[in-house]
Amino acid sequence: MRLESKKYLFDIKQAAGLLADFTRGKSFADFQGDPMLRSAVERQFEIIGEALTKLAKGADLMVHMCFNLSQEARGPEWIRGSSGPLEVARTAEEAGIGTVVLTHLRPHMDAPGVHDRMKAEMAELYSGEIVIGEDLMAFQL
Repeated sequence: MRLESKKYLFDIKQAAGLLADFTRGKSFADFQGDPMLRSAVERQFEIIGEALTKLAKGADLMVHMCFNLSQEARGPEWIRGSSGPLEVARTAEEAGIGTVVLTHLRPHMDAPGVHDRMKAEMAELYSGEIVIGEDLMAFQL
């Protein structure tokens, strides 16, 4: 493993540990009511996201959870915790990913036309191939 990759994994592990420390014994109401706690938690998620993007740099394939549609985001805290197609597209483009596979779609995201709409949104930000994942799908690397 490259030294650079080890550094990113260290950053991820350290940020995850801090997240656990910051949130231990806290409720969601505590999180919502404490701007300092919210800021600290959000910053650690940003560190993890940045490190994962750097680790993925130039990868042929990225399989990514896509749990909500763009218009469903209820605010920044919702987006940070659950990626939609635009967030996935930004990450994939920044990392130079060849193909993105969207997984963990919720049932309403399988309605007619929704997959095409998601792909079209993503294509405005991401230049690679976009695939909607299906059970038992396989990819040649």
